[in-house]
Amino acid sequence: MVDSVSTNFTKYDNLSGFKAKNRMLEDLEKCHDEDNYQTSYLTFRITVDVIIVGILCIFGLLGNIISMVVMRSDKITSAKTTRFLLQGLSVSDSSFLIMAFISATLRGIMKYTNWGDPFHGRYHHMYRYIWALSAIARLLAVNFVVLVTIERYIATCHPLNVKVWCTLKRIRITATITVLASMLLNIPRFFDLNPVAYNYNCTDIVHVGGYADYLELNGMFYSVIYVTVVYYTADVIIPLTILLILNAKIITTLKRNFNAVTRLGSSISQRAAEKAQAKEKSITMMCFVVVVVFIICQTPAFACNIVYTLYAFGVNMPDRNIMTYWYSIGTALIVLNSATNIGIYFVFSKQFRRVLRHEYLSCIK
Repeated sequence: MVDSVSTNFTKYDNLSGFKAKNRMLEDLEKCHDEDNYQTSYLTFRITVDVIIVGILCIFGLLGNIISMVVMRSDKITSAKTTRFLLQGLSVSDSSFLIMAFISATLRGIMKYTNWGDPFHGRYHHMYRYIWALSAIARLLAVNFVVLVTIERYIATCHPLNVKVWCTLKRIRITATITVLASMLLNIPRFFDLNPVAYNYNCTDIVHVGGYADYLELNGMFYSVIYVTVVYYTADVIIPLTILLILNAKIITTLKRNFNAVTRLGSSISQRAAEKAQAKEKSITMMCFVVVVVFIICQTPAFACNIVYTLYAFGVNMPDRNIMTYWYSIGTALIVLNSATNIGIYFVFSKQFRRVLRHEYLSCIK
């Protein structure tokens, strides 16, 4: 069964919303020339999509597995709810890294190199499923960051209620609802029209379109309302707002608590006050790093997709050739976001470093 957009030119003409049909027809007529990319562009995409993203995915996946193993240790004295959510974050990040390796690295090998086809000619059948599963994994990773922040907010700002609001049972139910909601929100992606074009006889693929082609093909309402507004509101705008607000409240509460401790003066030792101050600075920096990493890594891809959406429907935007570079960079930054958690844990958590060194690294010696 032929999967996808179009098996002949007539279908392209009949598809409402596919405003790039003339360009696609030209691509079909020049099918032998469609992969003649400029050398500099090829080098860039191979470097970023294949090499950089591939390395980040492999080492990020390894780091997330290590994080999951360390977090299961009884010597990590953090609350069970915190450890559970951090393990969930590692799982969701690992899922996204696997999908990113498929959608960026393997696709890059297929499209930009002569190293062979990792999909064995079946990429057009896998297209919609790869991108749908990638969207689910990305949304899960972001939502687990939010869940960790909410749990820490309750523990820091409402400590008297933490045993009621943050029981392990409630956290597990919340995590399950988050997983189901992330899957349900992305169900429409499994039924997308895909920009894959065939020759007249439907015997060979002559064009696999990019993100802009995908948006144009699926029409303005779907692309603007669902793909851009709904998805990116859930994936970027709401999470970012929650992270900024809750981390600001956490930092304010920690500073207020520290000031209250220092005002006790003689009733508390100077050494204890210094220890509390060091802990306050560590947690404050942790919050700051989480928010900054999220903003830096998520914003470029978000902005790039907004530009692609506007471009697809006739709005004059930056040169599309330049945008393909930014799209690749945005993807690499999102992958970096999912691959760096172990670094944050290692830098800011003494317990994590201690357990990793004594329980696991010592076995290597």
